[in-house]
Amino acid sequence: MSDPAGVLASPLGSIDRTSEDEDVRCVLETAREHHAERLVVGIPLSLSGVRGPQARAVERFRRSLSRASDLRVAAWDERFSTLEAERRLKESGVRPSLERGRTDAASAAIVLQGYLDSLEGRR
Repeated sequence: MSDPAGVLASPLGSIDRTSEDEDVRCVLETAREHHAERLVVGIPLSLSGVRGPQARAVERFRRSLSRASDLRVAAWDERFSTLEAERRLKESGVRPSLERGRTDAASAAIVLQGYLDSLEGRR
């Protein structure tokens, strides 16, 4: 999630995926608890920028979030976010392979920070 000014992203946590309906419910409940104004969903594009099967599945999830909420649900390229998160965690002494939830949360913060940085010129 970001700070109230929408400048700095930080990891919030992760959820264990179950079903799409339950995942949508969980994300929206968390968004309400933290008074979110919008959601950003990382789209796993291929290195060439193509939307493969996983990216299309995530896009369907993004549309489900949009239908279930009045919040704006933006899509953002998440290429290399996991690698960057793992690198940063290793630098801080965390073994990412043993802490999947922390890696996912750190990766989500990196995706959100990229999105927030893209908005900086529009404020």
